Amino acid sequence: MQNEVYRSSNLEDKRTAEASQVIDSRAAVVEGQRRFERRTKASAPLLPTSPSKAAALMGMLEQDAGVSVETQLQRLLRAFAAAGEVTCLEAQRLLDIRHPPARVLNLRHAGYEIGTRWVVQTTERGHAHRTMAYTLLAAPKAGEVR
Repeated sequence: MQNEVYRSSNLEDKRTAEASQVIDSRAAVVEGQRRFERRTKASAPLLPTSPSKAAALMGMLEQDAGVSVETQLQRLLRAFAAAGEVTCLEAQRLLDIRHPPARVLNLRHAGYEIGTRWVVQTTERGHAHRTMAYTLLAAPKAGEVR
């Protein structure tokens, strides 16, 4: 009888310990999420896309339809000329550029000078994401294309 009581209390202790570990791990996850939110809010400004900018970028997609790298580069250069700054999310959603960092790298290899900065942008579903914003600083000079 005593062994049975010892076993049941030992089992209860194990269950209690496991439950407290689950609560501790959840608390750690929540704390990690809060730290991430504080860090992103403090380090990057919120940059919403204005309706006029979205309409202009979507118009460029209609003018330069296509998925080739050259067409994507043309759209991105036109977007820099029209909007000044284009975020990674805007390029993906409004310009139909699947991987904007690769297109920026293509332009840099071609001699364009492009600046970058971190911003926080909200998606259509309301989630804030830390993303890169690109700005065309200088085009290559006539004899300078690599």
